[in-house]
Amino acid sequence: MVAGACLLAALSPAPLAEAIQAPVLRVALTSPIGELNPLLASTDAAGQILKYQYETLVSLDEDNRIGEGVARSWNTADGKIWTFSLSDDRVFSDGTSLTSADVLYSFAALMTVHADGTATHPEVGNIAEVAAPDEYTVVIEVFRPQAFPPGTSVFILPQHIWSIASDPAAVSVPGDDGAATVGSGPFLLTAVTEAGVAMRANPLFWRGTPAAAGVLWQIYDDQLSAMNALVAGEVDVMADITPRDARTLETLDFVDVSAGVGESALILGINSGHTNLGGTFIGDGSPALRDPAMRRAITTAIDVDDIIEQAFIGMARPGVTLMPPAYSHYSGLASGTTAREHGVEAAAELLAAANYRLGADGKLIGPYGTALVLRLAFVATDASHQRTALLIRQTLAQLGIAVVLLPSNAELISANVLSGNHDLYLATHAAGPYPSVLLGANVCAARPPVAPPVPTDPNPDDASVDQSTDEQASPWAVISSGWCSPAFDELYAAQAFEPGPDRRAEFVKEAFSLLYDYDSLMVLAYPDALSAWWNQEFVSFGRTPATDGAVGSTLSYWTYYLAVPAKEGATGLGTVSTPERSWWRTGAIAAGIVAGIGLGMWANRRRKRHAQTRSARRIDWRGHDK
Repeated sequence: MVAGACLLAALSPAPLAEAIQAPVLRVALTSPIGELNPLLASTDAAGQILKYQYETLVSLDEDNRIGEGVARSWNTADGKIWTFSLSDDRVFSDGTSLTSADVLYSFAALMTVHADGTATHPEVGNIAEVAAPDEYTVVIEVFRPQAFPPGTSVFILPQHIWSIASDPAAVSVPGDDGAATVGSGPFLLTAVTEAGVAMRANPLFWRGTPAAAGVLWQIYDDQLSAMNALVAGEVDVMADITPRDARTLETLDFVDVSAGVGESALILGINSGHTNLGGTFIGDGSPALRDPAMRRAITTAIDVDDIIEQAFIGMARPGVTLMPPAYSHYSGLASGTTAREHGVEAAAELLAAANYRLGADGKLIGPYGTALVLRLAFVATDASHQRTALLIRQTLAQLGIAVVLLPSNAELISANVLSGNHDLYLATHAAGPYPSVLLGANVCAARPPVAPPVPTDPNPDDASVDQSTDEQASPWAVISSGWCSPAFDELYAAQAFEPGPDRRAEFVKEAFSLLYDYDSLMVLAYPDALSAWWNQEFVSFGRTPATDGAVGSTLSYWTYYLAVPAKEGATGLGTVSTPERSWWRTGAIAAGIVAGIGLGMWANRRRKRHAQTRSARRIDWRGHDK
């Protein structure tokens, strides 16, 4: 393959014994990488790559909890002044010791580039001062107290390399001066071309040299091309596949499929009566949904297990709160909170008790005397949304509630939710390990001062939605309840300033439980994180969380750092090493046919589906906790 050949050639400089003896891992990418300068990088793909190149001050361990990075320990008394003790055994790939001077330089460079605290790195907006009392101590003071250590998303750069450049933000990657090829992570950038990105193993990585000699991030135009490449053995691993793709690949002996706990949630939003900062109702939502009994009847009627089986072919887990089980410390309900029962009969009893009745035509009539008709917006290009929307319409019809389906796009749904111009909507949202982001969208202060003027007619092909403002393009609108609860605000503040992880988890679960009981954001399912790999070359990968987590597209570097090559016959260099592999290489047409069975014309859909969550993931992989 041309792409593989170009990138493999890039691995030849400064060859290592490990690189000769061990295989190279080839990863399929189908989304744009964009800028790879760590001071400017903003895409999900760039984050996936750079986390292997540079360590952060603290990082996520194998269970998605804060663990060692450059610092071995840290402490704070008040959440405002954080003291980090660096380990004296951390070195860069050129053998230079990593000290507090490198941390100081990296923070200063980032804060200079993002002086306003926005752009791709809002975390720096809360940093007041960074100091280095000695060679292995860093003290960071923040403006507002926070429960998590600052700097979880700041890549630590080698000062002795990067400071040579007059403008670090202008450094090309990899640069002629070698700036980008020196790092402290498990793999090191060696080449960036139109075909993809090449990295080689870092033998000086503090956790130990990776088993793979390098990683080749190979770019494909779409998911179908990448899937064909996987089946043909031209790449070793592919993440973010669909449930139907996974079921097809499970039938192939030479491909292994992983269904790990995911980091996203499928949400049913219910307009409980969005208000602005002045407490005035905004938008055109149905007044019936302001009735708690109506909202509870809707969430009770919906069969979550049915949605998982029919919309995800069983490859999802029942939804509870906005925090998915991939972050188990903060996932789930608080002790004493009663989970909903599900069933149409139970829902009908709730409505009868609230004085709703069925008319002669079988339509539900409320206390206001008119038949109830609700609009349900969903992303037209997302197959799981399509199937879920149909199931919800069928279910609510049994209660006499008419549902009008409104195919739309993610941007328009987000804009209409922010302005209150909706009844019901479906959204898929990717979470991160820091709950303040999810909770912060539901505090009283998060309500809009006025309703932004946005179009209300959903059209999946409408490109006229103005995305020039953060309000209209914000991915956080779809996780906003639009309410104002002083009790919720108190819990939000308590968890945000609580440095004790276990006590903080209690506050977080209590806050999420309030949202759960309010029935304005029903989490239907947590889609599994689906990946597949050619098992002739690599037999296993690191998972996050370690026991049942995802392979690929995680927020940490464990997946490919812990990749285990096959013991015999593995080259990872694109050569034919087994009869099975040879057959597939000579049978390119057959490979295409097999990859297409059950897959259909889904490439464009998946590309758009990634687009709707990429802005959220851009924040998630950085680890911001606002």
